[in-house]
Amino acid sequence: MAIFSSGEVLTTANLNAALSGSSDSAHRSTDQTLAGGYSGAVDGALDVTVTAEAGDAIQYTYNSYMSAGTNITSFAPYTWVSAATVSALVPIGVSFNPWFIEVNNYGVQNMTCTYKTVAGDISGGTVTVRLFVVNAASRQISHASTGGIFVSLVNLGPDD
Repeated sequence: MAIFSSGEVLTTANLNAALSGSSDSAHRSTDQTLAGGYSGAVDGALDVTVTAEAGDAIQYTYNSYMSAGTNITSFAPYTWVSAATVSALVPIGVSFNPWFIEVNNYGVQNMTCTYKTVAGDISGGTVTVRLFVVNAASRQISHASTGGIFVSLVNLGPDD
């Protein structure tokens, strides 16, 4: 059964039913500036975990205020099992990553993706997502004065 049927009218009642699964959120309330040439996890404290099984649709959201920079900054959420990345939740390629922030783009950045889990993403009945970044030059990605970084993960249920 799909989360929503084609042509179904979205109402508060069926949205609440669809979102009744497991959810988790994390928040970093401090400033964070990435060094030039940094490629790795944004902050392990921003890991989010929900109960899940293979075939569940999960929705991951990232929100922060970023400063303008001299470089493009690319983000990528990955499922995380046994201290290793497993699956990218967004398409990752040499010339394309939909979760990037342009050089002179600054302000609130809000990115959301939906992903269907596979068996390798699940460990002990849960799925964990960790946010990674590639940054060519120093750039501030979090400001305490504007709320820091907020991430959330929701299990939307089976997506057959």
